[in-house]
Amino acid sequence: MLKIGSNSFSFLGIVLVVAGLLLACVPMVRSHLFKRQDLVLIAVFLICGITLLFGKRSWNDGFQQFSLLLLSIPAIFYTVESVRLRGSRDRAQ
Repeated sequence: MLKIGSNSFSFLGIVLVVAGLLLACVPMVRSHLFKRQDLVLIAVFLICGITLLFGKRSWNDGFQQFSLLLLSIPAIFYTVESVRLRGSRDRAQ
């Protein structure tokens, strides 16, 4: 069951799915910014986002959501910094 709008973690799930899809579209726009390690990040974003959106209620629901939150914050930060540094490195050369 889709839990859109039921809590703030469903919003985080939507953000993660959109971030994964945007990162998957980077090779179509600027192929030189896309690296092989981005495939792992795309998988992490989609798995975490779908789990937060379609996760069913259970006794460990809060623990699962908190751990996915802790996983998604560094993943988003790493992705933004990695793409930003690749872009600035290409401009410097």
